[in-house]
Amino acid sequence: MKLNNCACLVFTLFAIPSAVQAQAPDPKAAVAPHMSVDDCFKNAQDLESQGKFKEAENYYNMVVSGIEKEKSKNLPALFKAYNGLGNADFKLKDMQGAEINYREALSAAAKIYGPGNVELSKPLTILARVCYQEKKYLDAAGHLKQALALVERKSGVEDPEAVSIREKLAETYERSGSYKESEVLLKQSLALREKNGDHSSPQLLALLNCYSDVLHKTDRIGEAEQIDYQVDQIHSGKIPTSSVTAVPKE
Repeated sequence: MKLNNCACLVFTLFAIPSAVQAQAPDPKAAVAPHMSVDDCFKNAQDLESQGKFKEAENYYNMVVSGIEKEKSKNLPALFKAYNGLGNADFKLKDMQGAEINYREALSAAAKIYGPGNVELSKPLTILARVCYQEKKYLDAAGHLKQALALVERKSGVEDPEAVSIREKLAETYERSGSYKESEVLLKQSLALREKNGDHSSPQLLALLNCYSDVLHKTDRIGEAEQIDYQVDQIHSGKIPTSSVTAVPKE
């Protein structure tokens, strides 16, 4: 009996295909003459630490308003401010606002680091998390695919960050109905965990359950039942004599 499902691969954290436009900063939130950008950041972060996300949002908007008025934009500060706004919106469960602000943070990061820089992987992954929460699975998959390519090119396919992104991408593809793409990544992830001696971790179980879901949804019931059996054996503490991560042949 299956005890988990594909949703176990939860986003935990950790190129702009949408035409969503950024919300204009609140005109009432102009930086007070006596307050510097650094002061606004400090106030925002202090308020965040107290769980006062709406108040923190106001100070981040002050930073954005102040920087937007400058002739030469402070891109690192803009990135930091938009990321802070996205974080506040996420905590306030305003996913649309979070998406808009994280897109702006990604845009600033792209200007800072240039296209193809691995530093873009984190804002891409964060944006993917929000799109996933909005059930925009294809958008989320697109961001994760870009992040994975950047990390793999920099550090290789076995890098821990690449492993994490690949597994999130496999589950996101499954949610989007892209079963073929999901299966390819699931097989890669299972093989890598087998290579590293993982026979019973929660992450392995989540991958196996996701693979079972893909097989069920593509009417490959016999193959899915083999995976379900492996999952049951792991839950009962009985590792099958055959490789637990062995996948059915196509």
